[in-house]
Amino acid sequence: MKEIEFESLTPNLMVAEVGQSLKFYEHLGFTLAMSVPDESPYHWAMIQKEGARLMLQSMDNLHEDIPALKSETPGGGFTLFLKMKGIDALYEKIKSSVKIVDDMRSTFYQTKEFTIQDPDGYFITFAEPQ
Repeated sequence: MKEIEFESLTPNLMVAEVGQSLKFYEHLGFTLAMSVPDESPYHWAMIQKEGARLMLQSMDNLHEDIPALKSETPGGGFTLFLKMKGIDALYEKIKSSVKIVDDMRSTFYQTKEFTIQDPDGYFITFAEPQ
């Protein structure tokens, strides 16, 4: 019997408008890897920065793809934890243009981190080992 092996995990975030979310994540340094359709207005997009990937899918399109999600809306308390290098430079770059919900701090588990909220209500914690 073949062994079970997971190859990757890429969150697919339900968003109000893919184009608006793309602009937000591009400000963080992510780039568009692929989209459906190829040009705006998009229903779905994959973005990446180094080894980090996210998928962004419009709420209407996701409700159509997975009808069980019809009662769900973007955000919903979902959080992302992004381990990184260069946290001070990122913080300086974005601090005046994003909603910071937990300012830069050092943690008991030996990281320096801060948390922002994206336009759809998702929380993203950026963390760098100290």
